[in-house]
Amino acid sequence: MAHQHDYPEATPELIEQALSHISPDCGHNERARLAMAIYSELGERGKDIWMDWAGSRSKLDLAEDRSTWRSARAVTRVRIGTLFGVAKDNGFRFPEAGERAAPPDPAKLAADRARKEAERLRAEAEYRERADRAARDARELWSDAQPATLEGAPYLTRKGLAHAHGARMLRDGTLLVPMLSIADGVLLNVQRIGAEKRFLPGGRKSELAYLLGLAGLDQLNHASVVLLAEGFATAASVHEATGLPVLVCFDAGNLVKIAAAVRQRWPALPIVVCADDDRQTAERAGKNPGREGAMAAVRAACTETGLAVMVLPTDLPETGTDFNDLHQAVGLDHVEALIMPVVTDLLDEAAEIAAPSLPAPAIEGGEMPPAAPAEPESPPSSASGEDAKKPSPKKRKAASKPARREGEEWEDQLITRKGELVDCRENIFLILSHHPDFCGRIAFDEFAYRLTKLEPMPWGPDLGEWTQNDDFSLGLWLAKNFGLIIKGEGTLAAGVAMVGMANKRHPVRDWLQSLQWDGTERLGHWLHECLSTRDDTYHTMVGTWFLMGMVQRVLVPGCQMDHMIILEGKQGRRKSSALRVLAGESFADTPLKIGDKDAVLNLAGVWLYEVAELDSFNKAEVTAVKQYVTSRVDRVREPYARRAVDRPRSCVLAGTTNQDEYFKDPTGARRFWPIRIRRDLDLDKLAEWRPQLFAEAMHRLAAGERYYPTREEAEQYIEPEQRAREIEDPWMTRVHVWLDDESETGGYYHANTRQVQHAYTSLELLTRALNVQIDKIDSGRQMASRIGVIMHRLGWAKKRDAAGDRGYRYIRPGYTPSGTPIAPRPRESVQASNPGGLGVGRV
Repeated sequence: MAHQHDYPEATPELIEQALSHISPDCGHNERARLAMAIYSELGERGKDIWMDWAGSRSKLDLAEDRSTWRSARAVTRVRIGTLFGVAKDNGFRFPEAGERAAPPDPAKLAADRARKEAERLRAEAEYRERADRAARDARELWSDAQPATLEGAPYLTRKGLAHAHGARMLRDGTLLVPMLSIADGVLLNVQRIGAEKRFLPGGRKSELAYLLGLAGLDQLNHASVVLLAEGFATAASVHEATGLPVLVCFDAGNLVKIAAAVRQRWPALPIVVCADDDRQTAERAGKNPGREGAMAAVRAACTETGLAVMVLPTDLPETGTDFNDLHQAVGLDHVEALIMPVVTDLLDEAAEIAAPSLPAPAIEGGEMPPAAPAEPESPPSSASGEDAKKPSPKKRKAASKPARREGEEWEDQLITRKGELVDCRENIFLILSHHPDFCGRIAFDEFAYRLTKLEPMPWGPDLGEWTQNDDFSLGLWLAKNFGLIIKGEGTLAAGVAMVGMANKRHPVRDWLQSLQWDGTERLGHWLHECLSTRDDTYHTMVGTWFLMGMVQRVLVPGCQMDHMIILEGKQGRRKSSALRVLAGESFADTPLKIGDKDAVLNLAGVWLYEVAELDSFNKAEVTAVKQYVTSRVDRVREPYARRAVDRPRSCVLAGTTNQDEYFKDPTGARRFWPIRIRRDLDLDKLAEWRPQLFAEAMHRLAAGERYYPTREEAEQYIEPEQRAREIEDPWMTRVHVWLDDESETGGYYHANTRQVQHAYTSLELLTRALNVQIDKIDSGRQMASRIGVIMHRLGWAKKRDAAGDRGYRYIRPGYTPSGTPIAPRPRESVQASNPGGLGVGRV
């Protein structure tokens, strides 16, 4: 890298001597210029020389120095002569011919090294302290934030996203994206996205990312591929288009670090880098950070064990740079069409690399039994010598086919063409249904609507949901053991689905049907014994009916279940824990947008879903919950499915709240059964009783008992509890007091006749009882609706006049149809019913 010059050879020693004449406190720009000069002569060999010199300044900043050196490598127009010129201005001179520079003082060198090391350690300690403080702030900020919604976080709507993807938001709508360490998944920083994107001051960004599409970084252990993108919106668009896991890397510079960290933790995981195309920056500055960062990431992730590729957005709008811009311009289908072929090709290449040569199968006893008769051979050719000794392709394939073992007559049913197994779902079905490595081990979970592994597969011991990675492993197994190459993922998936549908399971129903009731009644008092509620008829009824409804929903999916319990109690009373104990592994409390398509998909496999903090819901959200409770069937189309299907509802809902007044809408509360928790719960007893509670519920349902209230039971026991939770309309007190006021301005007597006034219109109540001016009455009739609810609560019936204007009036309780007036009541009775003339209690 050395250049021609008219001064002595620029050795590292000479450069170091020249630097010693220049003060490192010369300013950032001058230090950067000298770094460029040294790099032009020595390359990376000069890094330590420059870093030692720059680090001796009065205020050390290692992060700045490292960044300055990286920048210096990109500039080649500054030569070493620049450094010598600056040094000569500060007293440096070149040694004469034959002159040797005076040897440095060892003591001084040791002292300099000790000082620099101490400064380095101090700087690193300060950096760690700032990073630790930022990490603590990040965890506190994340804990206090609430799940982000499309309505609450404008950034999500602005970017055209369908979901928040686990992000949270502050009260002012600022979106929070967590930044987790790739190494251990610990939260160390957050990105705040509002008017601008900001990280916490002093916090780390290097090797921090956020994973979309999977529950945590550990889930990448089972992933077949992972995608990388710069920003949150870009990653979200890519995930919504492909359904694949995507890592948010936060900027182009961090792409290469995330790629390297992923490759270190998952050596064989294929990586697709979804690059930004910063065309405008390239035209302006000659550099394209998005492309360059993505290419550097691919280079870092391509190793002997793992592959990586880059995909760029095309057909971008004029000012667009990334896949989110493409999503908003032409839709998710175009994003999917760009990325998925790249993913498919990468996975095919990865499978070829991972697949070893296919050895002949091992046979017990060490000898190969005679192969099944092959098709007649072709007539011998005229080939001679070595060519004549080579078996024909058909012979090679027949020789590699596993010999049939005893009891494997099912192989005769396999579909062949010209002696080869056909690449079709029927062959996959036959193999998986009969081969001892698979027979009875794959099932369809009717409750969770997914394929599951009941026993370990030949390629791994993991049980549970059948994943795309299992598809790939099955394809490799079929190739190695049957010589069957499946070209399309759809064929594999269809064959496995056929096996699962022939072997259906319902884990919750199977568990319920296995229970035996011991004859001891517990349903009537489990709320009192385990949840510390009152021991009365109301709690006996709703506790019994709710558990019976849970069982009925499993036994008869889609049955009517119009009610949900609401557990009330102070924070920390473990209300959610009680619900989790009831439903076991089939409990969920992840925030969902009720009524959304994804909410239906995510509730598959959920028996009891908690609607948390019901008191914080607005009227529209409560209405959505009420509608959802009464729905019996969900209409849904799964991603990439060809048609929508009906899913009978198997789950029930339960709410939790810390408040004791939370019904904002006086209508529709009949669907909610409030349950007040007075003391700490006995969850150990609840867990102990759980099997027998559901066994008793099964017994009662089998005996024909109902799991819902009659109209009379609801009016006598349930409605009083529901009314006690209503947030009272402040108009009610005013109207109630006015209707009972016997003064001349009150509404008890008619203003002229002084007879009891037995009927009022809505207009009279608004203008006289509430003093609302006529021109202030709303045209949307919301005021009239409030009056109607209040009068209904007070027991005044609404009837139409038989004569006159035939308008509607509210009739005083006790008034007879014959028109007999109500006798005036003694004044003391009025005062007794309304002491002090103040507001009344709940009606």
